[in-house]
Amino acid sequence: MTFVFMMPFCYGSKARTVPEFLGLRFDEKTRAWNTCTFAVMTVFSSGISMYAMARLIQTLHIFDKPPADLHLPLDWSFHFAIVLSAVIVLCCIFLGGLTSAICSEVLQFFLIVAGFLPLVWAGLKHVGGWHGLQRRLPAAYLHSWQGMGSAHANPLGVDWFGLVAGLGFVLSFGYRCTDFVVIQTAMAANSEESARRVPLIAAIPKMFSRSW
Repeated sequence: MTFVFMMPFCYGSKARTVPEFLGLRFDEKTRAWNTCTFAVMTVFSSGISMYAMARLIQTLHIFDKPPADLHLPLDWSFHFAIVLSAVIVLCCIFLGGLTSAICSEVLQFFLIVAGFLPLVWAGLKHVGGWHGLQRRLPAAYLHSWQGMGSAHANPLGVDWFGLVAGLGFVLSFGYRCTDFVVIQTAMAANSEESARRVPLIAAIPKMFSRSW
């Protein structure tokens, strides 16, 4: 619902980024502050992603003598994997621009589903199926809304107000109204009505992919 209310303001301003909209709505100081803080956040988040990928590649090659049925076609070092991923991302951004971001989001959905479907199947098979998973989990984790009346009674330490206000309001507006991929993808639509519909329609496969 965030885009239903916010998109008319963003789309009507003809801005294509959140900092640009803030500069039009307030002043250049606000725009500069948002740009700097977003750049710092992006550096940290991108660094974590590249670090995780490099660690994964490094973990796949810790075997001195890998088993015969384990095929490891690559033999990359940790630092080489980070540099290579950074170069690929930079080339994608400079050459593809917004089109590459949109295509990457679409491709990401299919990769997530294709990757997690066999992972879920293998995990359930390992624990003895759905009933085996239920036997292994604590009883408090088998009901989504059990204990939501009080944070002390919930194993996650959150009550219904924290869930609704935190996830449904603060994080929802913070993500949907400031993430440059989400905003620019909607801004690429040919009309304000289409800009509203794009994220709403995309939310269906997004929720499906994230549920895995």
